[in-house]
Amino acid sequence: NDNNHDNNNHDNNNNDDNNHNNKSIVLELLAHRRHSWPLGRTPREVANNNNKMKKKTKKKTKKTKKTKKKKTKKTKKKTNKKEQEQHQQEQQQHFQSRKPLA
Repeated sequence: NDNNHDNNNHDNNNNDDNNHNNKSIVLELLAHRRHSWPLGRTPREVANNNNKMKKKTKKKTKKTKKTKKKKTKKTKKKTNKKEQEQHQQEQQQHFQSRKPLA
């Protein structure tokens, strides 16, 4: 049993080595790809640079809306028809009673 355990352990160690090798290969591939971009910059680096170049626009401050006071409607006095007629008659009499300019 002990022997078996040792063997397993050895296999695990071997696996770790393989994993490490794989990682380094991947890293090399990545490094190669990075240098194959124009000017040796990754797209992310280019994008970051572009963002820095953009003009910074000032943030517009929100204006608070002023609430308008509602204008109170002036209600016209409703006059009675009788009163209206009387008023008209008085006016007519007044104009008639004025002396004509000679």
